[in-house]
Parts: sequence; C-alpha cells; structure tokens
Amino acid sequence: MPSGANKKSPAGGGGKGSKHQQQDKQQKSNDKAAATTTTATTGDADANSGFQEYMRSPQAIEMMKLFVVANTLVMFFTMAWPQMKHSYEIIRSMIYGDDDDEF
Repeated sequence: MPSGANKKSPAGGGGKGSKHQQQDKQQKSNDKAAATTTTATTGDADANSGFQEYMRSPQAIEMMKLFVVANTLVMFFTMAWPQMKHSYEIIRSMIYGDDDDEF
C-alpha cells in the first residue's frame, strides 16, 4: 500500500479542502481573463497600425473604388473584346461587302 503522501486527505485533513481549490480555480480564471483583456487591448492597437490603419482611411477607400472601377473595365474589355471585334466585322461586311480584311 502506498504511503500517506500519495493519498488524498479528507476534507479538513491538513491539505487544501474543496473551498480552497475553488478559490484557486477562480483566481486562475480571473488571471486568464485579465491577461486576455490586456492582450485584446494590445491587439487592437497593433491591428490599427500600419497598413490596416491606412486601409481604414478615406484615402484608401477612394483608391479601392478606383481599383474596382478600373478592374471592371479591364475585365469587361478582356472578356468582351472578341465579341465586339466579331460584331464590328459583321457590320463592316454588311456595309462594305464581303471583303476579307484581316486586322
């Protein structure tokens, strides 16, 4: 049989009772909550610095609007150019005849 050092002592038997264990657990959870709060406020400061701070500025929003418009135009002409060229060739052949002009 193992020695008495490995046994759990009964409540009030010289070791920490359940009341002390609950207080220790509560203290640890309070410490974790305080650490999380400190990290969150530090994280917010880090998140609002540098590039992220710029991206939230009015200047960046205007640049993003310009980017979206320019990208839309580029994608439209990239995807629609073959169809527009084909339409142009059809209209040209109707007006000027069936000339096989290659551009």
